[in-house]
Amino acid sequence: MGVPGGKVEDGETPVAALARELREELSVDVTVGELLIRETTREAGGTGPEIDLACYWVTAAEDPVASADHDAVVWVSRDELAVLDWAAPDLPAVALLRIVRGPCSKSSTSQDNTQGSLPKS
Repeated sequence: MGVPGGKVEDGETPVAALARELREELSVDVTVGELLIRETTREAGGTGPEIDLACYWVTAAEDPVASADHDAVVWVSRDELAVLDWAAPDLPAVALLRIVRGPCSKSSTSQDNTQGSLPKS
């Protein structure tokens, strides 16, 4: 399991990069909100290259239905986050998402804002 995102290009802000990556990967336009968590971690059990991972709240104009980079897009409840097989760098953000209340990446037309859009790798 993994969350959408990617690298910040030269001259691009992290917020602009996230909006671009979500448009490219999920074909959705988003409004990027506040930073939820930012951590530096390593791939491959701590021996791989360093990753600067920032997780932001986003509001999407529509629900994503397909992904250009992932096998599937699934909606899960906060409780279901714990049972999925996450990439190690995503674990701190996933743990925080399970306990923090706030805007989620599901569209603002949703009546239940306790779920988020998570692409399945």
